[in-house]
Amino acid sequence: MLRLFKGPAADAQSDASLLPRSDEEAALLDSLGDGVLTTDAHDRVTYANRAAAALFGRDRDALIGEELLKLFARDSADVVRFGQSAARDGLRQCYEAEVAGRDECSVSVGAAPLHGANGSVGTILTVRDVTDTRRAQHEIAKSESRYRHLFEDASDAIMTFDSLGRFTSVNDAGERISGYPRDELIGRFFGPLLPL
Repeated sequence: MLRLFKGPAADAQSDASLLPRSDEEAALLDSLGDGVLTTDAHDRVTYANRAAAALFGRDRDALIGEELLKLFARDSADVVRFGQSAARDGLRQCYEAEVAGRDECSVSVGAAPLHGANGSVGTILTVRDVTDTRRAQHEIAKSESRYRHLFEDASDAIMTFDSLGRFTSVNDAGERISGYPRDELIGRFFGPLLPL
């Protein structure tokens, strides 16, 4: 079993840093694209890999000793506080938060308890930048909304079908022109509706 961190094994209340034990372990953590942080029992950062330092826009050494809560935007304080509390209590957490001091920088955080010989000594967090994903989702939602608006408000009937000729969508004009409510058309084969 690979043990990445040394810590206060003899004294769970110790403020000893939780650090990689070797250069190989440090290199392993620094090669990750996601940020990795560890905190002590008081939610102060005890370790940050290269990706975490870049994500929070700080020098790695400047992160050590920093209160975790100060790394996140005020709007995210409650979710971070709850996530940390639950993680310290042994429950793995996943949540999203905003990074402090960075415009619209959203991160996905995974938090879990970090155990020493005498029990929990803090938490370990993985932090992934999901800003671009959130922006893309927002743009897709806007595009879908525009499409839905054009689709529903068109004066011409617009109907879509699957590969078997069954209705998959019908706009308001399609309902008016066909004389059938949308819920009766969806899933129905279009053939019988054609005049012969």
